[in-house]
Amino acid sequence: EGRDYATQHTNTYWCYMANSPASPVYTYHTDTLKGYEPRIAKWAAWKVGAQAFLYWAMSLNPVHPNPWTTAMSPYGAVGDGTFVYVGARNGPSCGDNATPLPPFRGPIVDFRVKQIREGMEDWEYLILLEKKKGRDAAMAIAQMVHKSDGLQYGASLDEATLDNYWTQDEMKIYEARAAIAKVLIGIEESRPF
Repeated sequence: EGRDYATQHTNTYWCYMANSPASPVYTYHTDTLKGYEPRIAKWAAWKVGAQAFLYWAMSLNPVHPNPWTTAMSPYGAVGDGTFVYVGARNGPSCGDNATPLPPFRGPIVDFRVKQIREGMEDWEYLILLEKKKGRDAAMAIAQMVHKSDGLQYGASLDEATLDNYWTQDEMKIYEARAAIAKVLIGIEESRPF
């Protein structure tokens, strides 16, 4: 309903991820079960027809300004709003020498940002596949990774049944990406493994 309104009136539909819901639903939080959940979010965004993805903050944490000692956000979501860490942990905002590592000059990007980047690349590959072979062909491969749109917002999700919604096997993501690449370069027709 919201997607239809947005595309009809603005010609753009964005997805958004904030500090809710929490694990085991895929999120950008640091306490996810697998680590590649930020990547899964982009497969879901493509499936629902989004053209863009919004995240509210990359390096904001006014309550706990030293992400080296705590990853809690002011909203209770672990790691929410913190993807870029200050390199000088013993600098003016982090004067506690929290880790045994020597200072690093410049920002440090965390693993989640790398997974978000991978997800954005997956999304682009899905768009290219859709343009080349149609939405149904792209959807057949996307279903290998993001199997179901899931439950109503706020409903509980059981860890034992997560594989019904999105893959619990990271290799499936790589297999799906390889299947897309084969079609894009003309090696074989679109079909899941």
